[in-house]
Amino acid sequence: MWVFTVDCSAVDATAVPGASAPRDNAVPEFLLTATATRGSGVFDSVSYVQRLNTRGGLAPSGACSQGAQIGVDATVRGLS
Repeated sequence: MWVFTVDCSAVDATAVPGASAPRDNAVPEFLLTATATRGSGVFDSVSYVQRLNTRGGLAPSGACSQGAQIGVDATVRGLS
């Protein structure tokens, strides 16, 4: 679910089969179809969500410690 914090509108979405594209050293690009929207605002009439031009965003390799947090740089262009 994506929520726009300015107007509190939201969209739920599910993956479109076959519409995911792996990227080297980055989270995959994908196409989602909206399954529900809530509120009046930016997301109230969204039909699809697309993630494009991804760079980074992968989980770090190696072991993790309980309670530890780490930031991961990512650049993503999202369309709705």
